[in-house]
Amino acid sequence: MKCVYVYSGIACAVCLTHGEPTCPTWLTLTPRLGYLRSEKTYYAVCQELTSVPTNIPADAKEVVIEGNLISTLKANDFSHLDQCIELSLYASEVRVIEVGAFRGLVVLEILDLHENSIKHISAGTFSGLPALRKLSLWHNPLTALSWTIFGGLDKAGNMIHPTSLNLVLGNTDNKFHCDSSLCWLTQGEEEGWLSLSFGGPGCSNHPHPLMYNNHYTWKEIDFNCSTWGKSFHLHSGQALHGGLHVLGSQENGKKNSQGAGC
Repeated sequence: MKCVYVYSGIACAVCLTHGEPTCPTWLTLTPRLGYLRSEKTYYAVCQELTSVPTNIPADAKEVVIEGNLISTLKANDFSHLDQCIELSLYASEVRVIEVGAFRGLVVLEILDLHENSIKHISAGTFSGLPALRKLSLWHNPLTALSWTIFGGLDKAGNMIHPTSLNLVLGNTDNKFHCDSSLCWLTQGEEEGWLSLSFGGPGCSNHPHPLMYNNHYTWKEIDFNCSTWGKSFHLHSGQALHGGLHVLGSQENGKKNSQGAGC
């Protein structure tokens, strides 16, 4: 048994019972477990963890949980980390993210979820992250990505989104089914609050024989996004118009003023 976790110079009861940890050969990581108090950085790298540690110091500004076996990020896993600026869950075999998993991360700026097994992201998963400026999702088997991941619409009928966000999808790493449901990416770029690294998602339903991975990138296909704001409908059946303002459905020639559901 080897206890290696140290907090403020005091050894804590977090022990490794499986011998010296190692990282998979394909990961260029070095096993680490501990809290570097001088930099307020918590490390749990290649520790074969199956869940998020419950003893991450509340004053941590950076949390690095990489190369583990965490299949599910549960609601409130990080709720006490209201000083955390950067969170990395790189290559930790994450498959499911419960809504509320990132609750409480009110100053989080960078969230790294790349190289996991995430197939679906629910509405509201990234809500309540007002400071978020970089979100990395590349190397995940995503096939769709809804604009509701940030929380849907506010009371005025405007799309809720970060003030300025760099979204990293990686156009050769995913298998998106590209259609007009992704037009919010174009709108976000046009409005200036969103930037897409690597040109946005790659499209599995539009093969390109000359490209790596045989996929067109999102920007190479015309989905008539210029009219999307006028024609797109939420699953609730209510229409959106330019800037994602709710118009409401029309019945018997009258507008329904009820707000859209998320």
